Amino acid sequence: MLQEYREDIEKKIEDFLNGVSDKELLDKDDFIWFDSILGKFVYLLRYNEFHLGELAQILRNMDGEKLKW
Repeated sequence: MLQEYREDIEKKIEDFLNGVSDKELLDKDDFIWFDSILGKFVYLLRYNEFHLGELAQILRNMDGEKLKW
């Protein structure tokens, strides 16, 4: 189930990135915190990176399997 969800999301992201232009990425975002859609994407990538690091630390603390980067 999770694997199917991951594959679905991966496909949606790939389709979006293949179909969006540089100009569209630099367009103003609807949120006041971001100058552009690209700025929001960079923020979200860093946000995910931070939380993946937290999850990796929890796994290490529990002697779980380490994440492959």
